[in-house]
Amino acid sequence: MRLLLLTLCIILFGGNTLRLEAKKHFFSNYNFCHITEEAGLPNNSVTAVMKDSFGYIWVATQDGLARYDGYRFLSYGVKEPLYRLKGNYVYTLCEDR
Repeated sequence: MRLLLLTLCIILFGGNTLRLEAKKHFFSNYNFCHITEEAGLPNNSVTAVMKDSFGYIWVATQDGLARYDGYRFLSYGVKEPLYRLKGNYVYTLCEDR
């Protein structure tokens, strides 16, 4: 019984340590940055994210749609003069051919 309890403790506490090490390793291999409204995102409440075949990142928010090219956002919403949306709340994204 003691062996079973000891094994269970090692798995529980050792598993957490291994997960933390894996997380540190993952994040050290990539550059992460937080993109918010200050950077041009229409709203911080993001409902969907998609990368299209041209490499643009499309972000659906509760206040419109945004296309990110790695440097700046191009926003689409109900107030945009050229490409106007019927509503600002964008639920999901998909790419057509």
